[in-house]
Amino acid sequence: MHLCPAPVYTIAMPDTYSRDIAYCRYILPKVSRSFAFNISLLRGQLHLSVLSGYLVCRILDTIEDAPHFKSKTKITLLKSFLKIFNNYSESGINTWTAKTAKLTAHPAEKELLQNSSRVLRVIQKLPPFYKNELKGPVNRMGQGMAAMLRKHSKGHKATIKDENELKKYCYYVAGTVAEFLTGVFTQKIRSPYRRRYLKLYMNDFGLALQLTNIIKDFQNDNQRNWGYIPRTWYQRFRLQQKDFFCCRYPEKNKKLLSFFIKRIIDYQLKALDYLKAIPRTRVRIRLFCAFALFLAAMTLRKISGQTHKKKIAHKVARSKVNKLIYTLPLIIFSNLLLERKLNKIINRIKITY
Repeated sequence: MHLCPAPVYTIAMPDTYSRDIAYCRYILPKVSRSFAFNISLLRGQLHLSVLSGYLVCRILDTIEDAPHFKSKTKITLLKSFLKIFNNYSESGINTWTAKTAKLTAHPAEKELLQNSSRVLRVIQKLPPFYKNELKGPVNRMGQGMAAMLRKHSKGHKATIKDENELKKYCYYVAGTVAEFLTGVFTQKIRSPYRRRYLKLYMNDFGLALQLTNIIKDFQNDNQRNWGYIPRTWYQRFRLQQKDFFCCRYPEKNKKLLSFFIKRIIDYQLKALDYLKAIPRTRVRIRLFCAFALFLAAMTLRKISGQTHKKKIAHKVARSKVNKLIYTLPLIIFSNLLLERKLNKIINRIKITY
């Protein structure tokens, strides 16, 4: 009797690139739940470019915010990371990662730093168009962060002088992200008019999100001796940084908070024009931008009127976030309905000045 060998079954193990992508998807919701949902809406190379690009920006942000590292050390880490980002080498990123081992940060952010090589390997595999669109904004972000840190390291108090300097800082940390997103989004948009319109309002889109983050994270930034609210604003309402969001001067606090919120609302309305310029055929891109903008508006509504609290409650309830997730696809094709929805949220924001 002829015996046939038993068939051998093998399980194909994912290659390094696939494992790196899987890791990026795994770590994203741990460092940012809101953007994890946004990015999950995108597909193909656009999804991978925004996924890896966002994580690179998060790496830079984690270095900038490290509470127990001296400014000089942070500047060195930012510059050396940019060199590796521009000319990737496995040995270079491993050496850089080892230098961040003692950095104090949120466990997920620290894990991301220790796996920076995985993020950069994904970027190396992106098509040239996406890599080129990412390169400029990431370098401008890192260089801008280093400039802010350099100012602090020379003995200057880490505060923003005036509104122009605030816009400059917001450009470094958020406008550059908006530039990258607009660059990769417009590849999918043929209309020259819409492309020009998106580029016109992209900085406003970044400002709307970043200014919301500044007011949301004010207390945490204050604890590490950083302040992003302009000194001229404090002077206008005769307040000091330590007196904002405290019980000592309730009326002055309400006036400053309302003044800041009005500024943010102006940019949120301009960000809506950015959203409306995205063609209705690009549904996933519209949803990406709409969720970020509307969640920022809902966060602003949550913060308004909290000048008397020692700890700002800024997290939007999960039930309201889920409702937004289910509602947006129903109105995403209509600019009129999107405008009505945003105005409805804005009209409920408490402004007392």
